[in-house]
Amino acid sequence: HLSIRRQRQMCIRDRLQGLQAEFDWVGDVRGRGLMLGMEIIDPAGQDGLGQPAADGDKARKLQRACLERGLIVELGGRHGATVRFLPPLIISDAEVDLVGQILYQAAQSIENARHGN
Repeated sequence: HLSIRRQRQMCIRDRLQGLQAEFDWVGDVRGRGLMLGMEIIDPAGQDGLGQPAADGDKARKLQRACLERGLIVELGGRHGATVRFLPPLIISDAEVDLVGQILYQAAQSIENARHGN
């Protein structure tokens, strides 16, 4: 069972890192086990420590876009800008795929709105 959970954790992490590679406003991807998160940033801004500025507004938009598509995610971290995933340990491969699809669709909707599409 542990190897199956690890496999699913890696699949979810891969999906989040795919979003990170595609969207410049997805910052750090981190977590432990199936509890994973991705920081939403303002790629044009910096905080007082020279790190990318957290973008809580965009994180809330992503949370709303996920909810509209049937996926509940939590926000936390600096300025509420970390989107957190807390799936059940019994999540199936099909559900992992669905989470990935919803996340991508939600992120794409944010990107389209950003560019006026």
